[in-house]
Amino acid sequence: MSADMMGAYAATNTDESGYNGNWTEAQVYIALGNVLHTLARLGIDATPIEGAGKALIGEKLKRS
Repeated sequence: MSADMMGAYAATNTDESGYNGNWTEAQVYIALGNVLHTLARLGIDATPIEGAGKALIGEKLKRS
């Protein structure tokens, strides 16, 4: 798929203000699903987390 075609497809999923976050989020979930499937096939456990406070997690990991 050419870059022009991909750009046009993304443009159809962008509102008047330039926001395409909903479409982008769906694309990320598709990629995440593929990554998780591959990791599972390799026997690697993975636990994606959404909505977690990055700063809080960073602080907790520094203390470990």
